[in-house]
Amino acid sequence: MEKFNKNPIVITIAISVTIFSIYLIIDFLNIPEFLNIDLNRVDTKTFEIFLNSLTLITLFAVTYFTIDSMNSKRMINQEKIADILLKTAYQSCLETISLLENEKAKQIIISKIDFNKLNTDSPVFLNLYNESFKNEKDIVKLANEGVITATKFETYLQVKNDFHRYVSSTITFFDKKEYYISNLNKVTKLLKNEISNLEV
Repeated sequence: MEKFNKNPIVITIAISVTIFSIYLIIDFLNIPEFLNIDLNRVDTKTFEIFLNSLTLITLFAVTYFTIDSMNSKRMINQEKIADILLKTAYQSCLETISLLENEKAKQIIISKIDFNKLNTDSPVFLNLYNESFKNEKDIVKLANEGVITATKFETYLQVKNDFHRYVSSTITFFDKKEYYISNLNKVTKLLKNEISNLEV
């Protein structure tokens, strides 16, 4: 009931209907004659202009608030999509970390990497490095449009940077965990915190 009373469209329509209803009642019951009011002195044209103006104002208000409501719903939907994209990226990072922390899986991955070449020339490395951020174009677009806040986008970039550092150090020092354990702990903590903070 409270939402009904606060809806601008409902309020505008209710006022317009009330005024028009009062006019019809006055006209139907011929109240002016009953009260001995001389209607010849009443400027009916002015009243007609008033009613026409009221109708236009009502239509404008209904259109405005309808569009505003649609824009609000669209914004809420975009924010949910943004959170889904961020959460998907962060969960993918955790899955990659879990894969690299599995010794058997890590050994298979390491065996497929040619350490005589740069990491950027290794399809296996690049897949581990970039797969979690495959939706980055959409995330950047939503950030530019203001759907993703500056704080969230800054955190996203921090996650990406920490994750990349972890992947690089893990592949480079695959047999010396003490060299990348700090990177592992840092990025894992950050990822879990951000996933729990997202509403979806």
